[in-house]
Parts: sequence; structure tokens; C-alpha cells
Amino acid sequence: MTPSILAVITFLCVTVLLMILYIRLEVAYLRMRLNRRFNGKKRGPRHKEKTLEERLWFKLTYPLGRFTTPDDEEALSALQVRLNHAGYRDSSAVALFFGLRAGLAGCFGVLALLWALGSGGSPLLAFLPAGMGYQAPAWALAWKIKKRKKAIFRELPDALDLLIICIDSGLGFDMAIARISGEFASITPTLAKEFELYLVETRSGLPRAQALSHLAVRNGSSSLGSVVTVLNQSARFGTDIADALRTTISSMRKQRKQLAEEKGGKVAAKLTFPLVGLIMPALMIIILGPAIINLIERFKHGF
Repeated sequence: MTPSILAVITFLCVTVLLMILYIRLEVAYLRMRLNRRFNGKKRGPRHKEKTLEERLWFKLTYPLGRFTTPDDEEALSALQVRLNHAGYRDSSAVALFFGLRAGLAGCFGVLALLWALGSGGSPLLAFLPAGMGYQAPAWALAWKIKKRKKAIFRELPDALDLLIICIDSGLGFDMAIARISGEFASITPTLAKEFELYLVETRSGLPRAQALSHLAVRNGSSSLGSVVTVLNQSARFGTDIADALRTTISSMRKQRKQLAEEKGGKVAAKLTFPLVGLIMPALMIIILGPAIINLIERFKHGF
């Protein structure tokens, strides 16, 4: 057997083995994704997470936050509403927010002051990092609120579809909500937690309309607020909840389609800046580079 034939056979065997390994790994990866999608991430007792009170950053920031929390009740209530919209419902959330503000401002300010003194700069330069550290929790909170509202808007049509299926199969409204929050938490994780809070309020004796209103106010999402309004009106006038929800789902999906088309239309305008700043200079160098080199050589040697 010639060496060339032996090399070809070896190459084919290695290629086949690599393809088989790749296919097996891809199938295992897809099974893992599907398992996480439908069953969630289940952790054993070895991976038990620490509670909030057991974490080191909580022990450091909570006492500082209690000391630096202002006495303005109006500002505190407005902050509590924003924390509720972001999903932070713990009683220590306000103190943690102000503790993080004070801690980050102090750390950034001290580090900037030490750097300024070590490099011979002005100590006034420490105020800018301290101010950025003070505003960082507010920026993070605004980003979290925006992200959570997007998640609710994305999950709401799927959750309402599941709700309609459960209602059409004969379940009551509260039983359908319980079914969604219990079995479909991996598909709609944000809304599943909110539905659990709704069930806690209704089981404690709160009327359904009031619990739904709390659900809308607690999250601050306009899409969820419109769904709650439809449900309350349907219960008040005695109309079919499933038909009202189908209409709402159709309008929400149209809105999502319009938002997607709007983002697609903005792509051309957004590509203008990379085109002008990155591609055009390279293109001009490629086109004009040889001509500029020729001109430089002519000027050196004379015309």
C-alpha cells in the first residue's frame, strides 16, 4: 500500500470519527437545552444557594444603607415603586439600594483620591468617580426595570395562550393561573412568579379584581395593565374571558411585529456610522493609496 493511499484512508477515518463525535455532542446538547427549557434548572443539595442575609455584600451594605437612608417619605415611596417594577420586593431593598450607593461612591472616591495624590493630580478629580459610583445603582435599576418590562411583554402572549388552553379545557380562571405558574415556570419565568403572588393574594381573601389591579400596579407594564383591564371588564360585564384574551393576544402580537419591523427599518440608519467611521477610511486608503504613493515618489524625484 502506497503512502498516499494510507494517508487518504487515515484522513477519512479521522474525519468520520470526528463527525460521529460532533453529531453525538450536538444531540446531547440539544437534549440538555430542551430539558432546561421544559423542566428548568434543578440543583441538588450540594448547590444550595445562600440566602440574602447570609451573603457578604448584604452584611456590608445593609447597615450602611440603614444609616444613609433619607427621611423623605415621598422619595422613599417613589423608590419603592421603582424597586417593585424591577422585581425587588424584599423589605430591605430600599436600605440595600442606598447602601450600594454610599458604598460605591465611597470606594470609587477613595480610590480616585489615592490615585490623584500618588500621581500628583488634583484631589478634586475624585468627585467624578464618586458621583459615578453614587449614580451607578440608579442606572442599574433603570436598566433592570426596562429589561423586566421587555421580558413581560415577550412572555405575555405565550402565557395568555396557555391560559386560554387551560380555560377551554374546563379549568377555572384561578386554577388556570395556578397551572401556569406551577408547570410553565421555565417558559414564562417572570410572569410565573407574578402569578404566584396573585394566587397568594386571592387565597388570602382579596377579591379577584383587586388582586389583578395589584398585579398591574406592582409591575408597571403597560401591556400587562391592558390585559388586567380586559379581564376586569370581562368579569364585570359577564363576557367570555377566552374571547377577550384572544383579541388582546392578537393585538399584542401585531404590536410585537410592528416593533420588529421598526427595529429592522432602523438598521440601515444605524449602519451609517460604522460605514463612515470604519469601512470608508479603509476603502479610501485602498483606492487613493497607490495614487498618493505615486505622487510622493514624483515629488521626490521631480517631474
